[in-house]
Amino acid sequence: MESICYLTKAPPAESVLETLAQEPDLKMLGVIYYTDTAPIMVEILKPDVLVFDTEDITPKKTHQLISQVKQRLQETKIIALIAVSVRKTTFPLMEAGADSLLLKTRDLAHRLLSTVQTIRDGGYIMPPQTKTCFIKLLILWKSVSLDTFHERLHQEGIHLSKREAEIAYLMKQGLKNRDIAFKLRSYEPTIKVHVSHIYKKTGIKGRSTLVSYLNEIQ
Repeated sequence: MESICYLTKAPPAESVLETLAQEPDLKMLGVIYYTDTAPIMVEILKPDVLVFDTEDITPKKTHQLISQVKQRLQETKIIALIAVSVRKTTFPLMEAGADSLLLKTRDLAHRLLSTVQTIRDGGYIMPPQTKTCFIKLLILWKSVSLDTFHERLHQEGIHLSKREAEIAYLMKQGLKNRDIAFKLRSYEPTIKVHVSHIYKKTGIKGRSTLVSYLNEIQ
């Protein structure tokens, strides 16, 4: 059985508290109303799960509270409830250490239960808008990283085509030809041709030696 408490500035919906209290796998420890001493109260209760309603609390104080709880109670999982899903508020919550983000909607009570199960299994819940933005950022970071890698190869005097650089980038991550072909939606024989070009242009023989060299390219 996991313990859970609810941290909020305004009285929470009775339906939410009733749903949490009636769940047989959860032990409801109570409601903590937000003040400057809230982190101390959380530390005293030591809940397995903290539901933190961030509405009407400044982003700075929200970030500070989550960070403080995570520093003092590393095993406590924090579900941050948000009124709106915008990047400037959701990403700082993720950075502070929130284990999931939930929009406050009418079906909040039941979604809270499923979220507790998800984080128990090592998953992470976030609003669709946040997820879409997060995926776009990951793609952008990957692109920047690949472009930097390609540029560094040029600086080393190794002039690979864009496709060859992409394959070399995946090789340095330990992927085999068939895995690269699957990832790039290509064919293994085609990847082998590109790899042979990479060997020729680098002047290196042997995959392990080539991968070791590529890993030195930052």
